[in-house]
Amino acid sequence: MSQLRYLPIPITLQTPADLGGKPVTELTMRPPTTTDVIVAEQSTSTPYDKDVLLYANLTDTTEEFIKSLPYFDYLQLDKAFELFLLPLSEFLGQHALLLPKRQGEAASENLLTSPSTNCSAG
Repeated sequence: MSQLRYLPIPITLQTPADLGGKPVTELTMRPPTTTDVIVAEQSTSTPYDKDVLLYANLTDTTEEFIKSLPYFDYLQLDKAFELFLLPLSEFLGQHALLLPKRQGEAASENLLTSPSTNCSAG
């Protein structure tokens, strides 16, 4: 059995958004490192700008892209980030609710796989 760990979180956008000339319908937020948070904190002057920079880094997008999202989609990023602040056991339970199950796959198997890309055009 694989070691339990924080996994990237898929986020489906309600409104496709343009990133580099391609429509994006889903983002993947990777778990943050302490360095991610420190860099965002030191590079910005407001809490909002810190979150925008942090979410851009964690989804492998840009600050401009994050700022262009409808507010509902931005809030989905915020909710995903908050999951990384939970203890691992609670995170895994919440993460399991976000992932679609494949036919014949147990929930615990679903938790041990992770998405391979940070964003996908759809």
